[in-house]
Amino acid sequence: MGIEEFLEGLVANAGNSQLQQINASEGIKVIEEEEGESAEHEEEEEHGHHHEGGNPHVWLDPVLAQQQVATIRDRLIAINPDNADNYRANGSAYIQQLQQLDGEFKQRLTPLKGCNFITFHDAFPYLAQRYGLKQEAIVEIPEDSITPQDIQRVQQAANQYQVKALLTEPGIEDKRIQQISSDLNLPLEAIDPLESGETDPQYYFQVMRGNLEALERACQ
Repeated sequence: MGIEEFLEGLVANAGNSQLQQINASEGIKVIEEEEGESAEHEEEEEHGHHHEGGNPHVWLDPVLAQQQVATIRDRLIAINPDNADNYRANGSAYIQQLQQLDGEFKQRLTPLKGCNFITFHDAFPYLAQRYGLKQEAIVEIPEDSITPQDIQRVQQAANQYQVKALLTEPGIEDKRIQQISSDLNLPLEAIDPLESGETDPQYYFQVMRGNLEALERACQ
């Protein structure tokens, strides 16, 4: 979905004609950008968040993550059929964990359906769509200096969509965002888009359960 274009050079330089590539998101319906968001996305592109192929953050939806695991499993079996039993067993075990995670999200977020939030990174439309929440607006905050116009855009979006929370990301200690949260009397919660992190297979589940807790707090 365009998020790993840097791999093209790596694959080309490997010089391995037998090297196989698996598109983990194959067959997933992409959330496209709306025409009315073009001006906002021009600004996003300047900050490196815009993706031409649509929104790539499908892994934040545990149901779509199951589809990704199944795609990886099936392609590995096709590439290396001698190890098919192991791929099936490992894929099944991981999908079961993802199904359990999906059940936890459904159970705990169902009472909070309709919760609107503003985010500073367009990473959560799949997650929101899956569980009846709404990522109402993406408001990019410039890295250098915040302007009165930036604050006004957040205020206008908060009023227009009657949002309940502002969502930021772990590790971002930005006093400007904290000040906006205070001025608007909206809770500020950090949820992780999982674009990087530990290689432990359980890391995804640990972070996603932390994200679930943050969404609960934000939408109460």
